[in-house]
Amino acid sequence: MNVNLHEIEQNYIKNMVSSGYYDNADILVGDAIRLLHEQYSIKKNNLIKALEAGEQDIKLGKTTPYTSDFLNDCEKLARENIAQGKKPNSDVCS
Repeated sequence: MNVNLHEIEQNYIKNMVSSGYYDNADILVGDAIRLLHEQYSIKKNNLIKALEAGEQDIKLGKTTPYTSDFLNDCEKLARENIAQGKKPNSDVCS
């Protein structure tokens, strides 16, 4: 398989190899692929856990009607949090 990389990525790989972090570019790319796969697996597992928790809440009747008032309250809270410099939870960001 051949992969075309931008110059900045090529330079990064060359620097990592020449600095001794990796023995060669193949090992670095393999490591990068493993890390990417691990990140996606973690995201997938977190999503599955969130869906299972949501299903459990539905079974227990712990739900909130999805209304325009609910959306307005969510927006208001988000704007207040932004104004206070609070960052959103990582589980709501991609």
